[in-house]
Amino acid sequence: MSTIEPTAAAEFALLSKEQLVERCVSLQQRVITQGKTLPGQPQYMRTPDGYLMWVDQSVELTVANGGIVSIPSVGNIISALGWDMLNQVLRVNVCQSPNIELVKTPSGKVGAVRVSGAAIGSLGGVPQVHTLTLTYAFYEMFVGELVNKVKYNKTAGFLGTKNQHPTTPGTWAWFEVEAPAGVWADLAHGEVMTCLKTLQDRRSKPDRAAFTFLKRNLIRTFAPGIQARCDSTTRTIPIRGWYYPMTKDRMERICQMALAGKHGDAEVEYKPIEAQAITDGDEAAAVEADLNDEQGGQEEAAPGGQPPSAPPPSPAPQEPDKPAEWQAAFDAARNAFAMLTMEQKREIKAKFPGDMNTKSVDELRAIHNAMMNQYEAQNKEKQKEFFG
Repeated sequence: MSTIEPTAAAEFALLSKEQLVERCVSLQQRVITQGKTLPGQPQYMRTPDGYLMWVDQSVELTVANGGIVSIPSVGNIISALGWDMLNQVLRVNVCQSPNIELVKTPSGKVGAVRVSGAAIGSLGGVPQVHTLTLTYAFYEMFVGELVNKVKYNKTAGFLGTKNQHPTTPGTWAWFEVEAPAGVWADLAHGEVMTCLKTLQDRRSKPDRAAFTFLKRNLIRTFAPGIQARCDSTTRTIPIRGWYYPMTKDRMERICQMALAGKHGDAEVEYKPIEAQAITDGDEAAAVEADLNDEQGGQEEAAPGGQPPSAPPPSPAPQEPDKPAEWQAAFDAARNAFAMLTMEQKREIKAKFPGDMNTKSVDELRAIHNAMMNQYEAQNKEKQKEFFG
């Protein structure tokens, strides 16, 4: 019997229940005749709906393989890529809504983005769909970081009220924290300039970080016993992943219903997760490290953590200066990119270098076709290898 490959969940999703049962019966007969399976190989149990599979496997996360990221002010934690590695065993299918809500600050500028998604997985063999709405509050992070800068560096600024204008020379600007309190900051100061640069980086493409956080946090709801913090730069995590026999169409239908706030399948538990907000810059730094790491699989070619399955039909947000045709081609390429393995992503990045935002419609379509061909070819090869 072959060991479970990272793409097994995606492959199984393409099978009907009858096909899956047939495969499982064959595999179980081999287990009976050949003895107990080896560690890391799948186990099966009979249920009224067919065969339910689980696998016990250990996943090694390190700083070197991108599974752990070291943040100076936080320590070692599991990165977004690390959760993707764990999800190769957990087999959680994430579907993210393309709708992005812009949240404005009192001054009228966009200070946060709000995204939502649904995920189907299994806990203890019980299929569940979880929904989550997450706010990525990058302006609130900026204000918090600015407060810390002036708290420990008096030359950078000070806390006060708007009518307490600084009397010392400097390029002063007022940032409100909570009326009437706020921060007077010297824009010419190096520490303040660093905060502003970080704000601009986060504001440039906030949906990328927001979707990455959303996907990570949805996966974490199916792994309640795994702590994000790591004691060192290496960690081996034993984990049990379940697979509940379900077709791709059924999963998509359940996700669409769940995103609309409806329970779409009596056999699948519906569990909305309380809304979350990312307001801590230290926490954001972990995802930003992934997004900026060429070896981490979150390259410039694919902003945001998009789902392996198609999102519910809904108009995707358009950039103000981009036509609808370009936006459609861009979204298709981004979604296809998320379906690839880390190795495939690096191959695509090498074959089509440069920022995706600068590509033409024809170039985006060519990239999309190349990725889909790559994905389909690997699926066929893996199916042959897994099922013999």
